[in-house]
Formats: sequence, C-alpha cells, structure tokens
Amino acid sequence: MNFRTTFTIPDSDKKLTFADNVVLLGSCFSERIGEKLSFYGFDTLVNPFGTLFHPSAIAKLLDDMSSFEPRIVNRNGCWFTYETHSVVNAKTEEDIILEFQRRKTVLFDALKKSKLLIITFGTSWGHYLNGEVVANCHKMPSSIFMKKLTTLEDMSGVWCSLLQQLKTSFPELDILFTISPVRHTKDGFVENQRSKARLIELIHSLNFPYFPSFEIMLDDLRDYRFYEPDLLHPNAIAVDYIFDFFTRFRIAESSSQHFSLIKKFRMFENHLIKPFDQDKWEKHQKEVELKRVQILCQIPNLKL
Repeated sequence: MNFRTTFTIPDSDKKLTFADNVVLLGSCFSERIGEKLSFYGFDTLVNPFGTLFHPSAIAKLLDDMSSFEPRIVNRNGCWFTYETHSVVNAKTEEDIILEFQRRKTVLFDALKKSKLLIITFGTSWGHYLNGEVVANCHKMPSSIFMKKLTTLEDMSGVWCSLLQQLKTSFPELDILFTISPVRHTKDGFVENQRSKARLIELIHSLNFPYFPSFEIMLDDLRDYRFYEPDLLHPNAIAVDYIFDFFTRFRIAESSSQHFSLIKKFRMFENHLIKPFDQDKWEKHQKEVELKRVQILCQIPNLKL
C-alpha cells in the first residue's frame, strides 16, 4: 500500500560542474537553492536585487536594452527603489541610484560568465503604481497601489521578447524556470492557486526547461511536517529533498560525487569552540585552512 505519490522528472542533458557559474533570481526559494549550491562549492550569484516575486518585476531587471532610472521612494529618511527589494537602500537619493546601477552591473557581469540562470517565479499578483508593477511596496500606503492578477498575455509578451534578447546577449547561457512552492495565503487560498496556475501556464508557454519545485512540494511531500512553523515555507528537510531532485536532474555526477566530502568539510569548518578559547579557535582555523587547501587540490574549480 502506498501512502504518498512520487514521480520522476525527465533528466537534463545539460549538467553543471564546479567549473560553471550560476545566477539565481526570484523568490526566497531561489535563495534556498542558491545557498545549497554555494554550500557545495559552486560559484553563484543569488538575488543581487533581493527577493523578487513577480515575473514582470524580474523581467525589467534583466532587460538590458531599455535603459531606465529606477523609481525611488523615501521612507523614514531612507531611500529605496520600486524595482528592487528593500535590501537595496541608501541614505541619499543620489546614492540609491548609484547602488542600483552597481548591482545591475554585478548582475550582467555575472551573466556573461555563467552557464545557468535559474528564475523562480513567486506570484502573478502585481501591485501597480501608475500602471506598472512594483517589485516591492516598501510599506507605503496600500491606497497608492492597484493590486490585480496580471494577465497571461501581458507576462508572456514581456518574457518572449526578453528571452530572445538574453539568448542573443548571452548565447552560452542556459535558462531554467521553476515556481516557488511557498504559498502566498495573504492573497487568499483560492487567489494563491489562481496565481500559481497562471505562472505554470506562463512558463510552459515559453517552451523553456522547467524544474518542478512546486509539484515536488505539493504532490510528493504533501504534508505539513515538511513546512516551517508558519505552514507556508518549506523547511530544511523539504529543501534538502528538492535539492536532491535538482542534483540528479542538473548536476554532473563528476561533481555531485564529491558532495559528501564537501559536506564533511563544511561541518568541520562551522564547528564552534565551546567555551570560547582563543588558542583552540586559532588552532581550529589553521586546521580548516589546511583541509580547505587539500580539498581544493583534490577537486578542480571548487569554490570554498
């Protein structure tokens, strides 16, 4: 008797090795997967603009053909942009523009040398300001925004054009889409399902590779014991399980075969000296560096 449903996903013929750089953009789930890749020694850039949820907001930051000044806002003496998360902030109007441009340069420099771009969509509910989606409302009054479900046609039109541009600008870059399994219940339970369904339809209409994070969480794990206490976000066990799928799907065995060794090193690296002893700590740091050098000599292109 089976008490859960499982499924397999088609294998990818394009595998990542430690020599390949990866850029991840999108929801907080991008950050969880990015953390796992970084933990195992891949060179990653994760959300240089902070967490982003809406496809149109992500697309705008990837569009290098249209130069624009970010829409800025001051809240309690701090400056933010409506194109990014609040992690992008500054003390002056001039500095927030410079910080935005700096991060955009970092993104496009990373895309030039990366093998894979992973994009995670979170919601198709958009908050519109003067007819354009904002990436973050920055706790401004809700009355200045119009919230609505963005149409499939609008999102598809933006992304079809953008993907052609990205393929021209970065011909060696592979693009992989996924959907965050995090449930946006503040929108409403039915409204969240409508939003996710629209994202699924959008991605499959683009005819690009898709990794089913959303389906693994909801159709395979399908139990609240795999969620954080808020019952909305996947917990560490779930992230590990989904990453194991991703490893088999997209990471070359020549690299993944070293994961157990790297994990052992990371555990040793993060070992805490209790009670804190300066001499023991310095000895531990020397041992960490010795082990790091040994592993880097053993595994080419590893980033530790």
